Amino acid sequence: MKKLGILFFIFLFGITGCMKYTELNHLSIVNTIGIEKENNLYKVTIAVVDPNNYENEDHYEKNIYEAMGDNLTVAFNHLYLYLDKEIYIEHLETLILSNTLNHKDIDNINVYFNNKNNNRNSFTVVYTNSKIKDIVSSTTNINRLIQTNSENISLVHPLTYENYLKVLYEKKYSFIPTIRWENNELAVVGYSYFYNNKPINLLTQEENISYNILNNDIDNLNLSIENKYYSISSLDTTLTYNNDKTDITITSLIYSEEKEYIKKYNKYIKNIITHFIEKYSYFDEYTIKTYTKGETNEK
Repeated sequence: MKKLGILFFIFLFGITGCMKYTELNHLSIVNTIGIEKENNLYKVTIAVVDPNNYENEDHYEKNIYEAMGDNLTVAFNHLYLYLDKEIYIEHLETLILSNTLNHKDIDNINVYFNNKNNNRNSFTVVYTNSKIKDIVSSTTNINRLIQTNSENISLVHPLTYENYLKVLYEKKYSFIPTIRWENNELAVVGYSYFYNNKPINLLTQEENISYNILNNDIDNLNLSIENKYYSISSLDTTLTYNNDKTDITITSLIYSEEKEYIKKYNKYIKNIITHFIEKYSYFDEYTIKTYTKGETNEK
């Protein structure tokens, strides 16, 4: 097992050739960071990979550490004192933001991570109203959980920190995958909508679907409309830019028992997307110009 741990670290350093060599025993490899506010202080919780008990990305031991401070630098400095090692976050997998944070706190978090020279910004961002330590201590791989849930009705896809910042700075909005600790396990509950880093609301099921269709993140979709089951494959969204408007064309292949269901499906999808566009101002420049008549195959 110890040999596996050493190989793991050799792999990590092998794919980051630009970094200077540091004694492995002087590093704490962090794969998860959770940030919340408690008694008006920042509380940072980290999961540190145990190199002596690492088999693969799904089977490894981790140690949990917590520290508090009136700013993030102080909190991380306290963690450094606990660990007596350099906190290495270049291989960070997940950043968890708590609902106890206000928009200024999230601004501060963005500034902190943007100023980190060894930060690759490829880690994912999630939001929660649960206790951070419960989530960080879980043996469930958060990113794998979200990816798995992207195949069912929750339709939540991983969001990288890089993409989160890009849209935030350009459009001031963000839709962040949201998880919850309930019944002693992690659950994906949908996207939370933020504007200027201020949480506004949790998306409904229909809004989750609409958001992912607009971002072309859905290949297959299972729906129940008026107690009828629809299995849609090869769903594709094409955006055509015309001056200040973006025309949306949605094409899909529908597997259903009767051709008349296509009309119901088309109406349902068009209605939920129109509602989504009207509700979220960023999508005002979108119009559904052409909508597929669809095709159908009998089951």
